[in-house]
Amino acid sequence: MLGCTIWAVGDISAYIFADNAVIFIILACFAFLGSSFVNSLNWALVSDAVEYGEWKTGNRSEGVVYSFFTFCRKLSQAIAGFVPGLVLGLVGYVPNAVQSADVSKVLEG
Repeated sequence: MLGCTIWAVGDISAYIFADNAVIFIILACFAFLGSSFVNSLNWALVSDAVEYGEWKTGNRSEGVVYSFFTFCRKLSQAIAGFVPGLVLGLVGYVPNAVQSADVSKVLEG
């Protein structure tokens, strides 16, 4: 929870107070410090899942657990790369071209 709080404070501060690149970089580094706690915790929980599975079933299947975790990470990365491209296609974005007024309105928010 502390890592998520540091991450959120860093990102919100960067959004509000970053008037130049140096301030933004400092605040982004602070936010990434918080996210490192969260990302490290994911890997720690995988080994806990292996231990729990062995305790519950009597079988130690760390290969299955780690490979399933890796598969889920790769699947989420693929979806995270696909969705923005899909959304850009839906709003009519054309790469390397001047955008129409409708697309510019959507992209500006």
